[in-house]
Amino acid sequence: MNELIFESFPELDTQRLFLRQITQEDDKSLSEVLSDEVTCKYLIHNAVNDIASIKRMITGMHNLMIFSILKSEYHSTDQNNN
Repeated sequence: MNELIFESFPELDTQRLFLRQITQEDDKSLSEVLSDEVTCKYLIHNAVNDIASIKRMITGMHNLMIFSILKSEYHSTDQNNN
Protein backbone atom coordinates (compact mmCIF):
# COMPACT_ATOMS: atom_id res chain seq x y z
CA MET A 1 0.00 0.00 0.00
CA ASN A 2 3.00 2.33 0.45
CA GLU A 3 3.63 2.79 -3.25
CA LEU A 4 5.70 5.68 -4.50
CA ILE A 5 3.31 8.04 -6.28
CA PHE A 6 5.83 10.71 -7.27
CA GLU A 7 9.60 10.51 -7.61
CA SER A 8 9.83 14.09 -6.34
CA PHE A 9 7.29 16.27 -4.62
CA PRO A 10 5.10 17.98 -7.26
CA GLU A 11 4.95 21.75 -7.58
CA LEU A 12 2.20 23.84 -9.09
CA ASP A 13 3.00 27.35 -10.25
CA THR A 14 0.07 29.47 -11.47
CA GLN A 15 -0.32 33.15 -12.14
CA ARG A 16 -1.53 33.74 -8.57
CA LEU A 17 -0.22 30.85 -6.46
CA PHE A 18 2.81 28.63 -6.05
CA LEU A 19 2.27 25.30 -4.27
CA ARG A 20 5.29 23.32 -3.10
CA GLN A 21 6.28 20.91 -0.36
CA ILE A 22 6.31 22.49 3.06
CA THR A 23 9.84 23.02 4.42
CA GLN A 24 11.45 23.99 7.73
CA GLU A 25 11.79 27.52 6.31
CA ASP A 26 7.98 27.79 6.54
CA ASP A 27 8.13 27.58 10.35
CA LYS A 28 7.47 31.25 11.07
CA SER A 29 4.56 31.51 8.62
CA LEU A 30 3.00 28.30 9.93
CA SER A 31 3.51 29.56 13.47
CA GLU A 32 1.48 32.68 12.68
CA VAL A 33 -1.46 30.48 11.66
CA LEU A 34 -1.16 27.80 14.34
CA SER A 35 -0.67 30.21 17.24
CA ASP A 36 -3.95 31.98 16.48
CA GLU A 37 -6.65 30.83 18.93
CA VAL A 38 -9.51 31.68 16.54
CA THR A 39 -7.98 29.66 13.70
CA CYS A 40 -7.22 26.70 15.96
CA LYS A 41 -10.80 26.69 17.19
CA TYR A 42 -11.61 24.94 13.88
CA LEU A 43 -8.64 22.55 13.93
CA ILE A 44 -8.19 19.32 15.86
CA HIS A 45 -5.57 20.79 18.21
CA ASN A 46 -5.04 23.79 20.44
CA ALA A 47 -2.93 26.76 19.44
CA VAL A 48 0.80 26.01 19.17
CA ASN A 49 3.04 28.79 20.43
CA ASP A 50 6.57 27.42 20.34
CA ILE A 51 8.69 27.16 17.20
CA ALA A 52 10.19 23.78 18.24
CA SER A 53 6.71 22.20 18.12
CA ILE A 54 6.09 23.79 14.72
CA LYS A 55 9.36 22.36 13.40
CA ARG A 56 8.39 18.88 14.67
CA MET A 57 5.01 19.21 12.94
CA ILE A 58 6.70 20.14 9.66
CA THR A 59 9.01 17.13 9.95
CA GLY A 60 5.95 14.90 10.39
CA MET A 61 4.25 16.52 7.40
CA HIS A 62 7.00 15.34 5.06
CA ASN A 63 5.44 11.87 5.05
CA LEU A 64 2.15 13.37 3.87
CA MET A 65 1.16 15.35 0.79
CA ILE A 66 1.26 18.70 2.58
CA PHE A 67 1.71 21.72 0.38
CA SER A 68 2.97 25.17 1.25
CA ILE A 69 0.95 27.85 -0.53
CA LEU A 70 2.65 31.10 -1.50
CA LYS A 71 1.48 34.05 -3.54
CA SER A 72 3.13 33.82 -6.95
CA GLU A 73 4.67 37.28 -6.67
CA TYR A 74 6.43 36.13 -3.47
CA HIS A 75 7.72 33.05 -5.24
CA SER A 76 8.88 35.05 -8.26
CA THR A 77 10.63 37.63 -6.09
CA ASP A 78 12.21 34.93 -3.94
CA GLN A 79 13.38 33.02 -7.02
CA ASN A 80 14.97 36.12 -8.55
CA ASN A 81 17.02 36.70 -5.39
CA ASN A 82 18.64 33.26 -5.60
